[in-house]
Amino acid sequence: MQSNSSKEGQSPLGVVRMYEIRMSHKKLTREKFTGLEESIESLRTSAVNVHLCAIETEKGFVSLWLADKTDVPVGIVISRFQL
Repeated sequence: MQSNSSKEGQSPLGVVRMYEIRMSHKKLTREKFTGLEESIESLRTSAVNVHLCAIETEKGFVSLWLADKTDVPVGIVISRFQL
């Protein structure tokens, strides 16, 4: 599995803000996501920077937010394409 990580990674609170902004768009309603609330809470309490591993499937995306250096999952969000 490859990750798109920078040397510093991303702030977990920055990732939370990104999801909050995305949720304000009409097409990205909460029912299209699985694990969003749990991941946001996990990211809010995380003290480490994270990086994203995204997997595209036929029906949507799986976003794995992994802790820098250890690759421990901090958040997992599944988003479904609109049918």
